[in-house]
Amino acid sequence: MVSQAPERGNAVLVTVGEPVLCRGITRLLGEAGFGVVSEPPDRVWNTLERRPDVQVVFADLDTLREAGGLALAHRLHERWPTVKLVLTSSRIRHLSPSAVPENGCFVPRPVPADLLLSEIAPAAPQELSAPVC
Repeated sequence: MVSQAPERGNAVLVTVGEPVLCRGITRLLGEAGFGVVSEPPDRVWNTLERRPDVQVVFADLDTLREAGGLALAHRLHERWPTVKLVLTSSRIRHLSPSAVPENGCFVPRPVPADLLLSEIAPAAPQELSAPVC
């Protein structure tokens, strides 16, 4: 688990199975001013229960496939409707907006850094987000 101290409700929970991608996303978000928690899919639920500062879950559907994938994303949204879900996949190139839980989005991999930050920043307090140049 990679973790940085949460900053008043701007934490992002990252669940990605590929270590290189996980490190890259975690570093990008940390440099942008977000508190970052990295967990495997089987720990996401417990982490959300004990970390009320998590405002966004960045989840790789390829990793979540074994844990229920999109069904898990919908269950997370039902339990924590204010948490934004940013879903990604290298295998799926397009998801209908109606397939993604409300307050969520899908971005295919590779995910451009500016697109990822533009999807995550509105869900966290603006004064805590570092400016993106």
